Amino acid sequence: MPSFSLDWLFRQALTLILKAADLIFNSGIGWAMRIIFQFSPLPDLLDFTILWILIFIAVRRILRPIAKKESDEQ
Repeated sequence: MPSFSLDWLFRQALTLILKAADLIFNSGIGWAMRIIFQFSPLPDLLDFTILWILIFIAVRRILRPIAKKESDEQ
């Protein structure tokens, strides 16, 4: 198993976060988030739970093609 430096890991995490943010705000998920936070009568905790679910969906959309590509290479 290769050894990874903390700097490399931090850069990979930051890249993933930026890709997720780009996907969220350039897709329908971004509009859904804006609507949730502007018009929602729900408590803030529930709003943040919905936000994290949307972020999770966006990150899965990013990681799925990467994982598929790696499995095809093996």
